[in-house]
Amino acid sequence: MRRYGIKGMVAILAIALVLGLATSGFSQGEWVFGIKGDVTWVEPLVVGGDWTEKWNDEVDLINDDLQDTADFLEALGGDVTLNTAEKITRGYSVHAYLERRISEKFGLRTSVEYLMGMSSDFGYDATDIWDSWYWDWLDVTMEAEVSTSALKVALAPRFIIPMGNFVLNLGAGPLYCRANASFTANSEIVGDWEGEIYWDTYEETYTGSGFGFYGDIELKIPFDGMAIDVEVGYESTGKIKVEGEATLEGEDEGIPFEDAWDLEGAVDFSGPYVALSLEFSF
Repeated sequence: MRRYGIKGMVAILAIALVLGLATSGFSQGEWVFGIKGDVTWVEPLVVGGDWTEKWNDEVDLINDDLQDTADFLEALGGDVTLNTAEKITRGYSVHAYLERRISEKFGLRTSVEYLMGMSSDFGYDATDIWDSWYWDWLDVTMEAEVSTSALKVALAPRFIIPMGNFVLNLGAGPLYCRANASFTANSEIVGDWEGEIYWDTYEETYTGSGFGFYGDIELKIPFDGMAIDVEVGYESTGKIKVEGEATLEGEDEGIPFEDAWDLEGAVDFSGPYVALSLEFSF
């Protein structure tokens, strides 16, 4: 965890500085509350033993393996439906923020964001495969899904620039990111006469946290105590170490088995985003 210590200390010092600058102005000014949704362009899943490769770089290899399996099952006479993996290139966020306008040109904002919609499912479903060992028609299925999400909390000074009928709002500051990631795979072999011959469920779950930074530019259109904002920004989290557990359980011809072991991995939610928000003043 040492590689995250410097980044975390810088974030804490930045928060202290912002709070120190803002304390004298909290007794005056107005509060602004906003909700927004955004699209973030991000490749969050980092794979490989040294965490240098991305999930998107492995998708083609995964699909090649799926196609090889489908070809093999079709050669046995099966009718195969293939669901290929997809690259994860974007996520979707819901934000809520509270901003204290200390003066006409300066404010302090705290925001909470939930980043989601980053998943890919894949697998195959093969039916009517004749197996001479069991002397039975078999159905073979495999379904898998990889996904990740993040909860972010940020604090930033805001610099407000009136521009006639519009307002430009700029900000940058530290953010805290709590990350989750998971991978699940379910396999099953069922015979017409034998019934369930084999099944297993494999799961990986990860959690972790780290500090990062973000910056954005908002163009506001104010009216009657409200405003519509269009925002572009960039968030940088770096590689966040996540830790978790893998579990495997199932039955092979009625004989149960199970196992579990610890895992480590990494995620990276760095990327640009575009947001649309609705803001209320009070």
